[in-house]
Amino acid sequence: MFYLEFIFAAIGFVVLYISFARLSSYPEFSESMLLKCGDSDPPGVDIVGWMLLVLAVAVPIISLTLGDNFLKWSNPAEIALLISGPIFVFLFIGFESKFTTTPVLDMKPVFQPGFLRVLVQVFGYTFILNSVWHLISC
Repeated sequence: MFYLEFIFAAIGFVVLYISFARLSSYPEFSESMLLKCGDSDPPGVDIVGWMLLVLAVAVPIISLTLGDNFLKWSNPAEIALLISGPIFVFLFIGFESKFTTTPVLDMKPVFQPGFLRVLVQVFGYTFILNSVWHLISC
């Protein structure tokens, strides 16, 4: 199954590369956000941003999966994973908002007060629903 997914991913990268090459040949698209600074070159890939995003998503999931299933919560490896998860999230947000020219995610809306209000409301609503569900299921 892995080899089948690998083949589809390789085909996807080839199609993506050809698409950017064709897009850069049209002068009317030279100002596109997908192209770097309108110079008709295919955009650079933010490798560090992608790696930080993968770590920011995977490390908390791995730590919560391992906790109490394979490792005790007091295990030093588990504690290190639990601590490093939020650190990777903050590193990703900081790197994407300050240091990259072609960000994986645009962080400008994240720091707007309206976005933060909605984010807090969504997390609060989710917390309430999970708490009620936990009380009902006990």
